[in-house]
Amino acid sequence: MFRLFQILFGLIGAVLAALGGLIAFGTREAPPEMTAITQPYRGVDFSGLPALETLPALRGGPIAFRRYGIGSAQAVILLHGSAGHGMSLHPLARAMAEVGISVFVPDIRGHGATGERGTISFDSQLADDIHSLVLHVRDLLPKVQVTLAGVSAGGGLALKYAGGTEGDSIDRLVMIGPALDRNAPTMTGDRVRRWAEPFTPRIVALEMLNSLGVRLFNHLPVIAYAIPREPVDPPLTGTYSYRLLKAMLPEDHAAHLRGLVRPAFLVLGANDELFDAATLRTTVLAARRDVSVTLVPGVTHVGLVLAPPAQLAVIEAVLGRSVESRPGPPMDDSGAAAEEAAKQGRP
Repeated sequence: MFRLFQILFGLIGAVLAALGGLIAFGTREAPPEMTAITQPYRGVDFSGLPALETLPALRGGPIAFRRYGIGSAQAVILLHGSAGHGMSLHPLARAMAEVGISVFVPDIRGHGATGERGTISFDSQLADDIHSLVLHVRDLLPKVQVTLAGVSAGGGLALKYAGGTEGDSIDRLVMIGPALDRNAPTMTGDRVRRWAEPFTPRIVALEMLNSLGVRLFNHLPVIAYAIPREPVDPPLTGTYSYRLLKAMLPEDHAAHLRGLVRPAFLVLGANDELFDAATLRTTVLAARRDVSVTLVPGVTHVGLVLAPPAQLAVIEAVLGRSVESRPGPPMDDSGAAAEEAAKQGRP
């Protein structure tokens, strides 16, 4: 029996040593700067950039955000992509404000001026922050429709919130070239790896520990982004902790899509360098047929924010006017399918 305990403790020690090695040494170098993502911003006109405001969060420190326009029938909470900050969405937010939409652009916690850069304090903190913003907009503009929109990783975060327990707190979801969970077909291959290098050994080890209830190391970085090596102002976020990465992206994009209780819109760039537009469209519609899709010809990933045709497509989606023509009626519970069938003379 003593020998059995020796073997057992030896195996446990070996496993713990292996996990410790993966956590300590299972990192990677950040990829070289992906200029297709970073360079276009160097020519952007940031004149008229609103000053940062702060909002107390439900839990944790304040949320930094910028506000564009006020008092319309439509309001948008607009979420930026990975490694960035709210300032990166200035051209898109300004275009929305020019047509009378009120826009609220936060620095997502762990980015820019909100919280500690690269990490968060607890697993649900990003969802809590979004809910704080939704409540703030509802209090400030009680009669408006509130759309939650997000670009790239912000689109994945918007989907995660809208397809979760608080999804009925908003009126509409707009995903703009969204990043999905890491098992989605659009999140594998060289395209994404040019922008983001995951520390796979460390992630595997942390997932094993988290399955055992051990979350002691969730603050450690597990992914690095292809941002410029030289400092920029405001600073970008070069790495994400395990906790921040898990909070940013959906756990299961299909489950979150099926969980939506509000209309959803998808805006894609035909020349997106990160996520193949055709694959992303197919992936989303496979889980949720009634998502309206707009494909903007000739537009890249960053062009979804910077290019006027993409800005117009996003505005149309925010206003609920963007509908892709597809065979068959939408499959939802709102009566749209029956209405479409009646128009076509079907029972």
